[in-house]
Amino acid sequence: MRYKYVPYKNIYPKLFEEEKRRIKSFLSKDCVIEHFGSTSIKGVGGKGIIDIYVSIDESLLDQTSNVLQSLGYERKDTNLGRASQQRIFHQIKRPDSTGELRKFHLHLGVLDSEDFKKSIAFRDYLRTHPEFAAEYDQIKRKSVKAAKSVKTKEEKKRAYMETKQPMIDKILKAVKKL
Repeated sequence: MRYKYVPYKNIYPKLFEEEKRRIKSFLSKDCVIEHFGSTSIKGVGGKGIIDIYVSIDESLLDQTSNVLQSLGYERKDTNLGRASQQRIFHQIKRPDSTGELRKFHLHLGVLDSEDFKKSIAFRDYLRTHPEFAAEYDQIKRKSVKAAKSVKTKEEKKRAYMETKQPMIDKILKAVKKL
């Protein structure tokens, strides 16, 4: 994983909506598709990757994963540090509507799971609390610098996450108080 900081771009919501429409017609009507991660929060920079969370009934996980693969998404077996919930990660890199080669990360999880609720609550909190969003943006910049200051892939990942984690915990604590 390359660690870089890309400032927020106003086109991100449009790109998400285009990708959502592209995949929605192939999935169960009961699925929920949400934009999350830094590209879903105005003013917060990050890697410039559009994060999509598809939440479905647990019985449809494998079937939906296969459909996503038929749409060009590559399945990556990883728990993303979230061993408590089953989540399947997919990614695709393809030109977006502007012609730019764009990476999309799709997280496939269980409908109304705690993981899904927490991810969306985190996003919603930052959307409605610009002071926290600005602070989170600064932490993300520091996280990239921390990752670039070490050599190995494992050290980079650890430095990146250790720099961000206190702020993530602070935001999640604030979310729980709501």
